[in-house]
Amino acid sequence: MDYSAVTQDQHRTHSVMKGFDRHFRKRAETQQELSARLPVHRLTLAFPSALEKPFLERYRSDILPMQRLALLSGAMLYALFAVLDVLIVPGQVRTLWTIRFAVVCPLLLGCFCFSFSSIFKRHSQVLLAVVIAIAAMGIIVMGAVVPSPANYLYYAGLFLVFFYLYTFSGVLFTHAAVTGLLIVFAYEIVAFWVIHTPFYILTNNNFFFISASCLGMLACYSLEKSTRRNFYLDHLLEKERAKVVEANLVLERKVEERSRQLEKTCKQLVHSEKLATAGLLAASIVHEFGSPIFAIRNFLQNMQTEKIAEEDKNFIALAVEECDRLRTLLGSLRDFHRPTSGRKEAVDLHKILDDIILLCSRRLQAASVELHRQYDPELPELWVVKDQIKQVALNLLANAIDAVTNEEGGRVSITTEVQADAVVVHFEDNGQGIAPHLKDRIFEPFVSNKAAKIGTGLGLAIAYGIVRSHGGSIEAENRETAGARFSVTLPRGEKSPIVEPLFPFQSNIDKTDSES
Repeated sequence: MDYSAVTQDQHRTHSVMKGFDRHFRKRAETQQELSARLPVHRLTLAFPSALEKPFLERYRSDILPMQRLALLSGAMLYALFAVLDVLIVPGQVRTLWTIRFAVVCPLLLGCFCFSFSSIFKRHSQVLLAVVIAIAAMGIIVMGAVVPSPANYLYYAGLFLVFFYLYTFSGVLFTHAAVTGLLIVFAYEIVAFWVIHTPFYILTNNNFFFISASCLGMLACYSLEKSTRRNFYLDHLLEKERAKVVEANLVLERKVEERSRQLEKTCKQLVHSEKLATAGLLAASIVHEFGSPIFAIRNFLQNMQTEKIAEEDKNFIALAVEECDRLRTLLGSLRDFHRPTSGRKEAVDLHKILDDIILLCSRRLQAASVELHRQYDPELPELWVVKDQIKQVALNLLANAIDAVTNEEGGRVSITTEVQADAVVVHFEDNGQGIAPHLKDRIFEPFVSNKAAKIGTGLGLAIAYGIVRSHGGSIEAENRETAGARFSVTLPRGEKSPIVEPLFPFQSNIDKTDSES
């Protein structure tokens, strides 16, 4: 016999039993907790107004079939007990049958027919309480008109009335309790002052009568509380279901939004890869074009020493000047593409701005953009990472040019000013300005004021990171007239040789580039 298998089965059975035990214990604790926090009045069992109205509407609809059955069966029983009238008091049959068949039974059947009316639900509680009270009064009146000792027996019919009132009629506790107390008081008045019931019989009848009434009230209270608890559970379930549906909708919207963002990011990354490839191509062009241009310049300079016409010398001088301009342009392009060292050095900010303007001169001419420079002559040297500040200036100038490319009379201005402990550079344009919904997010990655095919949304984010790594700040605002203004503030601080890397992996990249 495999005892290990038996042991495993025993452990499995024990685990299942423990699981059932935990489940039922948790369920019992949940029910106790719900009972403790069920938001009803302890005496009347009424919900707060926000819940009471929907509860009553639902309860009236649910209990209506049972109320019709109670009215119909009550009329039948009330009529059936007419047989006892013949057996017990044949001399009073006419009076008793008048109460049964002329008053109570028609009233019960009429209320049954009225229950099919649309307005019955709104008044069902009061109507049923009144009808049951009249049926009880009919029994009490029968006991009053029947001669002794038969009159002492008719009170037993009130037990059936209590049964119907508290459990079968669907009358809520407050209405049922009031109706039950009225029936008890009516019986006591008739039994004591009208038919003068002997004390020992009255005591005996009251013992059972009042006990039945109290037990009926307790049963009615418990049934209604259970009904209200079920309603409250359904209410909580509906609220949770609504929360789940809302959460699902929010989640679906987020998934759709993230999907769109991922698709957009993918396109932007592809475009960024194209830009990186273009940068590598530009570096190759700088290397390949640099040597021929240097050779052409030397050849032209040698020609200037030859005996040639003065007009030709002027053309040669212009050609040498253009070669120098090309060498400067290629040098600036090479410096911009070279990986950053992360080391600060003393630089002339105006020289950096002029180099960037030279790089963008072709774009300025092609877009017919007018450029204004207003430099502060007292501008000191700054201790910054040169190529990083070039990148900031290039991004901001390129954005300004893009903003006025399709504008008639496009104008871009670069202004520098010296403050007490900082230097500020303003890049201004007279374009459309920053869109209102992007004002607070303009420096976030992949957020662009341009069309998707024009910008990647990374330029301003990178510029923001560079300026912050230098201990400065960059701000964007719309001008009062037209266009936008980007202001870069750089501190005139201590000469720290190294700035913090913009990204965690930048130092590794720089190290690899320097080694290569």
